Amino acid sequence: NSMRKLGLVFVLVAWVAPAWATVITTGDVNPGGAATQPDPWSIEGNLKVGATGEGTLNIEGGGQVSNEKGRIGDESGSTGTATVTGTGSKWTNSGNLHVGGSVVAAEIGQREHEICRTIEPLLSEAGIYFAGLDIIGGLLTEINVTSPTGLQEIKRLGGADLAAEVIDLVERRCPSGH
Repeated sequence: NSMRKLGLVFVLVAWVAPAWATVITTGDVNPGGAATQPDPWSIEGNLKVGATGEGTLNIEGGGQVSNEKGRIGDESGSTGTATVTGTGSKWTNSGNLHVGGSVVAAEIGQREHEICRTIEPLLSEAGIYFAGLDIIGGLLTEINVTSPTGLQEIKRLGGADLAAEVIDLVERRCPSGH
């Protein structure tokens, strides 16, 4: 009789235990909104979790998400949480993963000018006449040469629309026909 009880317990545990691959989003998630997403979830473009509000991304039990850039808790006052747990679960960003960053207008100080003066000859020598420098805590963290978004941010924060000036500079620097 005890063997029969043991067999019954084993069958119930095996029936309740399977882990299902899941991708669940709640709150401020773009694209997708609050929903159980398909698995695998492949996004052409960016995935934003808590860009302007509160949002969560949970990838569990072998669930898989892939996208270009990921953004978590993007704007001031927003909160984003991403949890990837369980064997085989994965979140693949083919580009950058931004966590908790927002752009604000700030004065360029002596240290930032020093970094620019130091890096400018190296960029010029490489034929790079327009680049965006990310400087955090007085340290150069990134040089953006393919997609410097600073122009958009300067305009968004009420500054000048510098796009035409950059295009004129590129046209002057590039030989005709290229």
